[in-house]
Amino acid sequence: MTFLPSREIIIEKAAASAFHGTPLLFQLISLHADTVICAGETTSGCVRASVVDGATYRFQMGVVEECVYDRTQSSHYINLYDLHQKYADVVGLDYAVDYFEQIGAAKKEKVEA
Repeated sequence: MTFLPSREIIIEKAAASAFHGTPLLFQLISLHADTVICAGETTSGCVRASVVDGATYRFQMGVVEECVYDRTQSSHYINLYDLHQKYADVVGLDYAVDYFEQIGAAKKEKVEA
């Protein structure tokens, strides 16, 4: 696990799920996080495993459609569809950027108050 000067945390993983065998769950709980936004590869592998595990831990899961991919288009779209039906909100990049801007503004307002 690496802490960057910008307060970003990088967690290396050895299994498909970002939760399995890593301190991710502990970090999210300590930050009082309720939402996890996923990006990465592959839609049918690591992304899917991480989303299912996150949903199992009762986090609101999101997947940014333009920020994930798979070996074939069919596998990619089938898994996006299935994840959206069962475990996560699959959203576009513009929506995700707006979401992060909103929570950033809300955090800034809270600090200034």
